[in-house]
Amino acid sequence: MFVHSSGELLPPPEQEFLSNLTVTEEMRELCRTIDGLIYAIDARESADQLSHLYFELSAVLRGFPPKVANKVPISILYIMPKEAIKLSVQRTEQEPVLVQPELVNRDSYSGAEYTAAWHDSLLLPISALRLFEFSNPWRLQKCSSNDIKTLIQGIMWLHVKHQCS
Repeated sequence: MFVHSSGELLPPPEQEFLSNLTVTEEMRELCRTIDGLIYAIDARESADQLSHLYFELSAVLRGFPPKVANKVPISILYIMPKEAIKLSVQRTEQEPVLVQPELVNRDSYSGAEYTAAWHDSLLLPISALRLFEFSNPWRLQKCSSNDIKTLIQGIMWLHVKHQCS
């Protein structure tokens, strides 16, 4: 997915090396056909590891045609494996009345209760990914690994942003 054009015998310093990453021609072709990005990152990554993802995201954005590269909306999912979240489900006293019994299992894979139980801050990914340096519209949302609702919300947000541009 990524290449580096350095033909030097000695490797450049890490920062310079990462700053010069580019996407492959295949990835560049893909970037010509899409209207937004869903960027998933592992919430278990350290700040140093997350800062490397800034260079990866920058390289992907440079793969877009120049006239749209700074307008491509980015939905970033900050994902924590559900197994790493201490779940404390709170029950309501009254069970909800089911109006449509055919929808009983519609939330089987939502994982929303895991996402709600995870209380970590979003400041680390915002600063490590340097999101405020991008002129692109972006959305950062934390979620558990089994929360399909968050993914759907991200897709809907991308759709709205694409319609507005």
